[in-house]
Order: sequence, then C-alpha cells, then structure tokens
Amino acid sequence: MFYTAIIAQDTYTKDIQATDDVFLYHMALTADDNIIVATNAPGTSVSLGFDLSKLTPDGNLLWSKKYTLNNNLEISSAKILPAKHDDFFVLTPVSTSFSSKGVLLSKADSNGNILWAKRINLSSDNYESTALDIAETNDGDIYLVNLIYDYGIGIQKLDKDGEPIWEKYLFSDSTVDMQTRFGPICITNDDGLIVTTTSFERYGNKYYNHLFKFSKEGLPEWQYSANQPSDSYIYLWTLLSKDRGVVNLLYSKFGRYKYVILDPLTGNSKGYDLGTSIFDIQFYLRNNKIHTYDGYSFAPSTYSTYGFTKKWNVIKASDYETQHHRYITRIEKFDSLGRICPDYLLPVTEGVTEKIKFPFTKSSFNLGKFPDSFRITKANVLVETFDGIKTVCSGTASGFSSAVVVSNLSSKGPVIGTKIFPNPAKDYVNIILDGTYSGPLKIDITGINGNIVKSISFILGQGQNSKKLNIADLPNAMYFLKFTTNHGFATQKLFKQ
Repeated sequence: MFYTAIIAQDTYTKDIQATDDVFLYHMALTADDNIIVATNAPGTSVSLGFDLSKLTPDGNLLWSKKYTLNNNLEISSAKILPAKHDDFFVLTPVSTSFSSKGVLLSKADSNGNILWAKRINLSSDNYESTALDIAETNDGDIYLVNLIYDYGIGIQKLDKDGEPIWEKYLFSDSTVDMQTRFGPICITNDDGLIVTTTSFERYGNKYYNHLFKFSKEGLPEWQYSANQPSDSYIYLWTLLSKDRGVVNLLYSKFGRYKYVILDPLTGNSKGYDLGTSIFDIQFYLRNNKIHTYDGYSFAPSTYSTYGFTKKWNVIKASDYETQHHRYITRIEKFDSLGRICPDYLLPVTEGVTEKIKFPFTKSSFNLGKFPDSFRITKANVLVETFDGIKTVCSGTASGFSSAVVVSNLSSKGPVIGTKIFPNPAKDYVNIILDGTYSGPLKIDITGINGNIVKSISFILGQGQNSKKLNIADLPNAMYFLKFTTNHGFATQKLFKQ
C-alpha cells in the first residue's frame, strides 16, 4: 500500500496558551488577510478583560495584548470588525454578577493601541441589552445593533468618533408571543444597512427569518421574510458579500450549508445546497471565484470561527483541549485545497452543488420607539502586552509531494514522487512521477461515487516520467486520481473547473 507523507503548501498550526485556560471569543481577517484573534483574559475566576493577538497571513505573530476595564466590569465575549486604514473595532458585552451593563465599543489602530472606547448602556432597569454586531460605512460611520431582551432589535448609527447619528427599533409582532434573535449585518454599496433576524414562537416550533434594509439616513426601504417549515430553525446566517446590489447569504439548516443569492429589487432568489463541511463551502467559493471581501467570518458552533482569505485558504480558530485537560485557542491555516500540516489531509467533500428553492416574500417593518434611556459615555481601557503563542507546525510550498510504497511485510519500499498541475485544471492535467520504482502503473480518474471515468496504464521507468491527461470532456467537479502499482495504491484529489 502507499503511505502518504505530504506537507501541505503554506499552512500552519498555532496555539495561544497560558497557565490558565484560554477560550476563543472571535477571529476576523483584515483587508490584507492578517488575522486578529480575541480570547478571554486568563488569570482570574471571572474574565475582567480580553486578549487580542494579531498574526500575518503566514502565521507570524505581530503582537499580543491584554485589555482590561478599570471598574471591574466582567466581559464574557468579544467580536472583532476590521475597519478602514488597518484600524479595527472590538465589541464586548459588559456586566456585573447581577445584570447586563450594556457594551463596550473600542476602536484600535493596527498595532492594537486604543484610539477611543465608549460605554453604551441603558440607564433604565426595565431593559437589558447586549450589542451583537457592528459594521463600518465607506465614510467611517458605524452601525451598532443591540438585542434588547424579549423586546426586539435596537439599531444605532454612530459617527467615526462613536457619537450617535440616528437610532431605530425593530420589534416582534405583538399579536403573538414571539422572541427575536439576531443575525449578521451588512453594509450595502450605497452605505445602507441590511439586518437579519429570526423570530420564533416562545412555546412553539415556528421560525421566521427576515432581512431588513435601511438607507444610510435610517429610512426603511425593504423587508423580505423567508418562512420556513415549522421544524426548520436556521441557526446561522452569514452575509458573505455584496455585489451589484444582490445579497449573498450563507446559512445552515439541519447540518447542511446552503448558499442563497437574493435580488432585493425583484425578490428573485436562487439557492444551492453545498454540503456538510466547511470545505464544501471552500470548494464552492473557490470554483466560483467568490471572495468574502469584508473580513467576514462565521461561527457554526460556540467553539470555532472560520474565515476565507482572498486566495480561498481556510483560517480556523477554535478551542482545543490538550492531553492535560487544559484549554488553549488553536489557529490553523488550510491551503486552497483544504490541506493542513503536518499530514496531507484532504477532507472529504461532496463536490456536488445541488440547486434548491428558497423563496422570499415581501413584508412590512415593525418599527417602534427606541428606549429613551440609552446613553453613550467614554470608557477607559488598560492595555499591556504579553507573549503566549507558539508554533505547533508549519508547511511550505514544495515542488513534489511524495508517496512511499510499502509492502505488506516491510515498511521500506521504492519511492514515487508525484507532481500534479494545474490543480484545479480545465482541459488538461500534467502528471510528473519521479522515483526509484519501475514497473506497471495504472492511473484511474474516479468520481466521488467511485466510478472510473478515465483510465491509462503504462510501464513506469526509474527517474522522471510525465503524462498529460485530457479532461476537457469531464464535467466540473471534484475527482480522485488513483495510482496503482504491484505494491498497492494511493489517491490524490483533482479539481476540474
């Protein structure tokens, strides 16, 4: 059989660790694909702050800093938004042991230095709120969205210094006992705002997903609702990008990722079933050349966050339990084919995109009066540096990926090095084989169902051999190249586009 020992191109694994447990809060990519990771601030029984680490696309640490408030308010999460000119925002709910105390909105420069920080909270005890997302316009203004518990969604527009411009209040239908939960927001090409929400019956199984569009002046422009069957709670909406006025949505339903494109001017939409894996999403984005421009990242679970670079690499940040039962935050970079060091790991993907129907219907806004007791005040954030990142492994681009032939009786055998290019391929794929093996070799191209679609056989001589396969007649999909010798076989993925 073959034993594969292949280093994936330009990949790495990094760990953020401390003497106490380190838990992931959020991860985001900047415009130049730098990585900013937010974790808890270990060292106390409750989190009195948060830590930020910034890495280059190659995984080199630029800086790590700890941020704490000077009035002992607790912080249980943090969300990062890359801003213009390499600045970024951090949004953190703050609380005491008894109740929510609003949010802390901080703006930092590219080196993690705080430019300004604002506390945004309700002075009235009749409401509890927590801010869930932020977005920045081309002019540097800020949209901030609050979840006001059991009432609805508060939307505020702030100027570049964090001062209020206007505010709106979305609430659930008062004729039924509903609760509202919030999804991502997105800036449109005209500096307006799209807000996504999910309303569901407090004691039932019906879920209603909505998209709201506001102009940059705060005027409601359109709303679409996607009414799902009673047992279909769509728990993840991610606005991947905006292009020519259409809205691109990624969501998960019953463990399967769906991709939907909506034209809000006509209400027409089309959807695709991508599969069950993050790498199914990667496959679709890469093959359709869809970039996630604004540093969008999404968290399909509490314990991990994913992002896609402009070269369709996958960046994953996640909680990781060590063998000593301590938690660290692990950062992993997969190459554009889903490979990761130290092993040649190509995750199983379905490689087939199924079209689905996802109709939207127009509906009306439920706008109410925004709570008068909201207030914005300055806050003080203390910053100190720390060092807690180590490299677990890294892989560099290499000319050949090697496979070792191993007999059933020995761990030693002749070596075959393989190089396949281009991959993804369009009309032809070149295969170079170089090694000490000589003898018959069969190359099969199989689909994901295992059926052979193309095959060649020849005698391989020692040294370098090359073959050129015509795949122009094959449909665009993922395939497997299966190399078979007298000693065994090995497979590699081939992408046709």
